[in-house]
Amino acid sequence: MDARETVLYWDSEADALSKNRKKSLRGRGRTRWEKALSVLFPPDMPLHILDAGCGSGFLSVILTGLGHNVIGIDISPVMIQCAYETASSSGKRIEYRIMDCAKTDFEDENFDAVVCCEVMSHMPDARPVWAEFRRILKREGHAVIFDTNAILVEQAQAQGFSHCRFPDFAGLEALNGEDLHSMSARKPLKDEFDIIPQIALFKRHIQTAKKQMQLYQNWCQNSGMQFPEYTVLNIISHHPKGFRPSDISAALVIPPQTLTRILAALQNDGLIYRQVNENDRRSAVVTITEAGLNRIKPLQSAIRRIEESALSGYGIDELTKFSELSENLLHSLDSAFRRDVNGGLTKSPFS
Repeated sequence: MDARETVLYWDSEADALSKNRKKSLRGRGRTRWEKALSVLFPPDMPLHILDAGCGSGFLSVILTGLGHNVIGIDISPVMIQCAYETASSSGKRIEYRIMDCAKTDFEDENFDAVVCCEVMSHMPDARPVWAEFRRILKREGHAVIFDTNAILVEQAQAQGFSHCRFPDFAGLEALNGEDLHSMSARKPLKDEFDIIPQIALFKRHIQTAKKQMQLYQNWCQNSGMQFPEYTVLNIISHHPKGFRPSDISAALVIPPQTLTRILAALQNDGLIYRQVNENDRRSAVVTITEAGLNRIKPLQSAIRRIEESALSGYGIDELTKFSELSENLLHSLDSAFRRDVNGGLTKSPFS
């Protein structure tokens, strides 16, 4: 769709979408959003935030309630009107503007953060939007994206963002019971490479290195969990509605007999449970428990920190030459694992 068609489409969808989003401002939905957003945007640190593609403005209302200064923009005039109505009914005074996310009127380095909910997946090419976010974010600003589709991390990195990560509240259920994935991408600092560490590339090209796997195994064991158990619990944690054992076996290339033993151990420790598969009641799916989440999250966060630490000295050009640099990368990762002896939950990127 061209710009005019896009405006007409979202104008026509505004009323229905506004009614839908109001559910996120009531009861359990609002509580979950407030808790999740407080992790990234602590209420004791007021920030200047852009709600890009704000729609009916529910995120703006919640962020304003946390004490932040929020401006919302949307390409649809009818959506902006809905956003003002949402703010008024919530007792909030919020500034909204009719504006294209890819072509804003804001000055360079204007915002501490940009939030964007269910916008990227509707764009045929999100690169201009990423470029605009990079321009208007302050030196250490963050773009935080929420979407029901997995976000392409490499797309953000290609626009000069770095340390793209999926925060611990990935899978947040807040809109019509759908699973919302989230991603935080930091703008590179002035003294960093223009395009810096691409963890996805690193994993894709040398994931099969035996030495690297040994590093992960040793670290997990020292943290109190065997590496096979960690990998299984980790993948289950990303499927809050449940994951079939056969799919786990295929995804991780684990023999069914070995997976059965691992699942039995995890279930015995109260970290997972089995439930009837809603899509096929003849089979079962495995779901992580609250105890399982509490067990896996510190390990996930710690491993992300270690990987980022190991790769912080490599630029994109270097990372594409894996045949020459694999030993250096492995040595760097080894050093990072040795330095990191304690786990811990992921902190706000602004702390």
